[in-house]
Amino acid sequence: GYFGCGNLGDEAILRSFTNWAGRNFPDAVITAQSADPDSTRKSHGVESVHKHSFGNILRELRRCDAVVAPGGGLLQDSTSLKSLFYYLALIRTAIFFRKPVYMLSQGMGPLNGKLARAASACVLRGCEHIAVRDEDSLKLLRSRGLPEKKIELTGDLVLLAEPDSACEE
Repeated sequence: GYFGCGNLGDEAILRSFTNWAGRNFPDAVITAQSADPDSTRKSHGVESVHKHSFGNILRELRRCDAVVAPGGGLLQDSTSLKSLFYYLALIRTAIFFRKPVYMLSQGMGPLNGKLARAASACVLRGCEHIAVRDEDSLKLLRSRGLPEKKIELTGDLVLLAEPDSACEE
């Protein structure tokens, strides 16, 4: 995601994911890519690598057990093709290293260009599972021929999250 960029929504996604993972996989070590790794480490209690440190990202992709994109709208071409292809390259590299890739609570699209639609469908076929947060995203994946067994409609990870104990006081 766009972690470490000062976007409250993306930081809430990472917080929701780390809370969920901590409850369900207490021994997991989470490493997030970030524009500000020090801030991400301090704010979320996770390991972090700079999103433009490709050597470190490759090292983490080789080392990890799985890759999870925990929410947001990463795969779209409305802001730029550069962002879309950056995330597709990360996913494809993980698949190349035979790491399972899970997309959680994603908003897919828009994918307006033919190249964006074709490249996204090709790469996403290699994912283990893709959970989308809205009907339009599900329709987009179906229209690109993704297997039904790999895709499902869920909700937004932040909206599905249990509150932090600090928020309950």
